[in-house]
Amino acid sequence: MPTPSTRMGLRVPATTDRFSTADVAYNWQQLDKYPGIYVCTSGTRPAWGANQAGMVILESNTGLPWEWDGTNFIRAFGGNGILKRSDGSYAVGERTSDFTTSSTDPRIAIAVTNVVVPDGHRTLMYVATWQNADNSQGDHFQAWIYRSNTPGTGPVIGKWRMTDGGGSMVMFQRGGLAPGTYDFSFQINSNPSPGGASTVSANSTTPTSIAVIEL
Repeated sequence: MPTPSTRMGLRVPATTDRFSTADVAYNWQQLDKYPGIYVCTSGTRPAWGANQAGMVILESNTGLPWEWDGTNFIRAFGGNGILKRSDGSYAVGERTSDFTTSSTDPRIAIAVTNVVVPDGHRTLMYVATWQNADNSQGDHFQAWIYRSNTPGTGPVIGKWRMTDGGGSMVMFQRGGLAPGTYDFSFQINSNPSPGGASTVSANSTTPTSIAVIEL
């Protein structure tokens, strides 16, 4: 009499058992419920239908897992965490010295360039941190996260009213971005009135930073 296997419950016959086509059919059905992960490339995805809903592929050329929902492939599991730049380094920009500007227009304190956003439109999180901010006239000034490496140019992801002290700025882009390579920057200005110089302080221990994270 066949006994079930430890993990998948397959019917394992003893050598004295008669051959049973019913057991073979049962085992094939059990195996069909555990298809594993289909390995392919982004250009050789399988042509699946409704019966394959819930199955997962892994693209060997991108390293991305995708789930088939019965109609389309959608990104599976969690995001990649901190994204990487085109040179393979993590998408984290750091400045270890003070940045000061008297311009009333945004100026770049720190940027991270050539950030590779993979396909899948996962939510992106942008984080800028600084140990101290100050204006020489004692007034507030402003900070931005831009999708650009050009001062005051490009889509604004977030804006913040800066005052004395350290802090962080976290912004989310729910729909993500189309796959591609992008630049991001943390920019500050000096308030037109009363003016003065605005500074974000940094050193090697507590740098000013910007990071791009896929959730």
